[in-house]
Amino acid sequence: MEQEHEKDEIRKRKEQAYLNDEFILEQFYTKMKEYPNYRIKGKPKIVYRDYCTYRINFDALYSWDANFYYPEKVNRTVEIVLNLDDDTYSFSPIKGDLR
Repeated sequence: MEQEHEKDEIRKRKEQAYLNDEFILEQFYTKMKEYPNYRIKGKPKIVYRDYCTYRINFDALYSWDANFYYPEKVNRTVEIVLNLDDDTYSFSPIKGDLR
């Protein structure tokens, strides 16, 4: 019974640390560094929250070549799903693609 209580306490601490807009946006910006062809414009908006699932909509300038910018303005939505059990998350586009 004590182990269950300890697991519950750990989960509550993780929920407090990870299930907030600031943490989610930090993960968003970190992950978007893997897509150098996109330059985020303005502030991304969290448009959906359901426990561990967040959707973020953002405007960006996209260029087919990260070294030569002839930008096209695009609007994208991505989904971040946290896995509190192993401290990981998934990141996937749900509106538009990220090339």
